[in-house]
Amino acid sequence: MSSYVEMKARVEQDSFDELLKRVKDLTVSDGTVSVQQDTYFHSTKGRLKLRQHVTGDERTDGGRLYFCDRRNRSADGTQTNSFRMAEVSDADSLRAVLDEACGTIGCVKKKRFLFQIGNVRIHVDQVDNLGNFLEIEVNLSANETEEDGRETAKDLMHRLQISDDHLVSRSYLEMLSNPSAQTVSMTLS
Repeated sequence: MSSYVEMKARVEQDSFDELLKRVKDLTVSDGTVSVQQDTYFHSTKGRLKLRQHVTGDERTDGGRLYFCDRRNRSADGTQTNSFRMAEVSDADSLRAVLDEACGTIGCVKKKRFLFQIGNVRIHVDQVDNLGNFLEIEVNLSANETEEDGRETAKDLMHRLQISDDHLVSRSYLEMLSNPSAQTVSMTLS
């Protein structure tokens, strides 16, 4: 299984454009933009998610099925995850089968601005019914430790001028399922 270290922060609407500019400057890239629909299914362990890309009101035929083993978030705001991924050619049919066999937990739809620096993916997300977020995912190579990934993620958060007290500890699905639970917001200066 592949592993990555993740950090996430909430971004207020009036800070969104400034954050996007900072990420573009840091990555020296305009990134790519996609609209994604993630459907989550019951699983005996970990998370089972089918990701489909959306164009207009239509989902594309293909997608990706992910199994993710999420570990508890560390005190420093990072979380290490291991995952497996499979490309899927008929995602709508697979979604129907998984819904019938496992049951659907929920769905998250978002517009994602994706940037990459080496082994790091930076997501600036606009999540339907939830708001705006920044995610940093440090993909760990065979010779990198979780601590290496944590340090890289924290360094990038610092370079983007985001303090630790702005981190969010829950997944989008968890926040949508329980919107009254506490989340921290940030405003860029």
